[in-house]
Amino acid sequence: MNGCGSTSESPESELQETEAVVSETEPETVDLYAELRGVDAGGKTVDMLLRGEFMYEFMAAEETGEAVNDTVYARNLVTEELLNISLTFKPVLGSVSKQSQFIGVFTDSILANDNSFDLVSCAASYMLALTAKGYFRNLLTTPELSIAAALCILEHTDAKDVNISALQKLLTKICKR
Repeated sequence: MNGCGSTSESPESELQETEAVVSETEPETVDLYAELRGVDAGGKTVDMLLRGEFMYEFMAAEETGEAVNDTVYARNLVTEELLNISLTFKPVLGSVSKQSQFIGVFTDSILANDNSFDLVSCAASYMLALTAKGYFRNLLTTPELSIAAALCILEHTDAKDVNISALQKLLTKICKR
């Protein structure tokens, strides 16, 4: 390319000199659900305790046209169909100011050994003490869950798909119990 005041032989020759050959390759296709396709939980109900202030991240009764709601709805629908499960949610107020209510529901269930919940979505800031008491399973040491596979998925998908797959992988473990 020439600077101000200079002339070029011809615009076409300049264009030919600077064009790069772009080789197009097909992106690698990854089946995000490969590990899950053989799972059939036989219609098991999977119960989840969650903080009511954040139920929009987990619960959606129908598509409404709102992006987060519709993504949650689609994730839950695909998860239920793929694993042959039914998801149920128990929202309990669990903000920092209401933590005693949430902790109470959670610990009452644990101490009663009533298996009310398969999953818990909680605030780490006030639930860490309960982790030390052994109230939570360490997912990093759960052989049925593949943390490496979940990290691999991050390389091949957008955030919505990772969210779908992470939930499904976790539910796969629960359904195998």
